[in-house]
Amino acid sequence: MATPSDTWNDIRSDLRARKLARRELERLAVELGSDHQRKRFHAGVLPESEILALARGELYTPFLMARDPFRNAPIERWHTRVARDAMGEAFRHRDGCRHRARWWRPSHFEVTEIDELDHREWDNLEQLQAALATANEHPWIVAEGTPAVLETLQHWLTCPVCDNENRRSVAKVTIQWAGYIFVREYAL
Repeated sequence: MATPSDTWNDIRSDLRARKLARRELERLAVELGSDHQRKRFHAGVLPESEILALARGELYTPFLMARDPFRNAPIERWHTRVARDAMGEAFRHRDGCRHRARWWRPSHFEVTEIDELDHREWDNLEQLQAALATANEHPWIVAEGTPAVLETLQHWLTCPVCDNENRRSVAKVTIQWAGYIFVREYAL
């Protein structure tokens, strides 16, 4: 039977191994940075936020190549707060809705599983699934042992007065790396 000190030693050993693995992965990410970033990293003063930005840039690169075939442009990133505000500004209330006169943003926002996709959304989803397959071949993701995951969602805005709705379908891509969880959404 393991004693409390044995258990504590196992936990400390596991934490040390994770810390070393994380430091190695961070070093790999910093190799992608500028000379200035590398110098600050080796001096131990490079902010974690910059390391994470470098890692995200590297890990999400295949998604930059995904193209919206209808617009012949990259598939747009979905920034929830900014996009929700834009959805609200473009929101169409029914005629005579008293909520329209008060404030432009509908008060009910929710995220649900996707139940339907139109032709364009389906084509964009296929592009993102191909990018996901490429991302999962990245050496960092392979070494991590946890593949990136793509999940489809719908963002809904609903007026509490006229019940008019506006929806936008998105693909949420989650990547685990060095103990971090990165999430980006792309508009379908």
